[in-house]
Formats: sequence, structure tokens, C-alpha cells
Amino acid sequence: MKKNIDDAQLDQADARYLFGLPENKASSTVLGWLTGKNSRRSKLAMKLLATMGQAATGLLLSKALAPRKSPQQRIRLLMAIEQIGNPLDSQQWLGLLSQAQRFEGEVKHQIMRLVTTNRQRTMEARASSDSPVVAMPNPYLPSQAGAR
Repeated sequence: MKKNIDDAQLDQADARYLFGLPENKASSTVLGWLTGKNSRRSKLAMKLLATMGQAATGLLLSKALAPRKSPQQRIRLLMAIEQIGNPLDSQQWLGLLSQAQRFEGEVKHQIMRLVTTNRQRTMEARASSDSPVVAMPNPYLPSQAGAR
């Protein structure tokens, strides 16, 4: 795991523990912290994942869609992808849409929110680059729910 995080932001004991782990164990530990109940460690995991860039998006997406995850774990992993804000590539976007059929309730809602948020960001990026694309409101975002 990279050490380009400001160590002042990290709890010293957690930092020593995490950076002392082999890379494959550190990744699973960070994901465990992200989906766990300890809010301090969850925030720390989010900061660490944000530094990973596009690699974090792929990792989080594969873990969110993996078998044997509770709905709450899936939701937290999908929310982390949204918070990091990296765009989904076309393969990830299509995979997420195709997998949405497997899930119900809040998990499906979070998948659709992630897909539409990602699409909204793509549309906004194209609109700001003088492309003739018009951005549509996202009904899954609370700030735009009434914008239909």
C-alpha cells in the first residue's frame, strides 16, 4: 500500500498495523474497515481508497458484486465508488447494469444511483467540453429528485 497519505490524518496504531501488512492483506483489511461498523476506520479506509484512483473503482466494484456479501456491505462498497468519483469504464458500467438484475431493494437502488450518477458526470464533462450533449437530471440523487 502506498504511503502518500498524510500520516497526521491516520491513527498511529492503525497506520503502523496497516502499513506493516503485506499488500494483499492490506487491501482486504481496508475493505473490511470500509464495510465495518467502526466509523473512524471506515473514514480512514475511504481516504486510502481515494488515493488509489481507478484501481479502487475496479476493486470496490468486484467486491460489491461478489457472492456472500450482505446487502449492507454491498451498499457501502457501491457508495464508496460513488464518493471516490472515478468514472466507470464502459465494461464496468455494462457489467453493473447486467448484474443489477440479481439484486433487490436498497442494493438495486444504489446500483442504479451509481450508474445514473456516473452517467450524469460523463454528460457534464462532455457538456463542459463544448459537446452538444445535454445533461439530464438524476432522479436517484436527493438534490435532483424533484427536478423531473
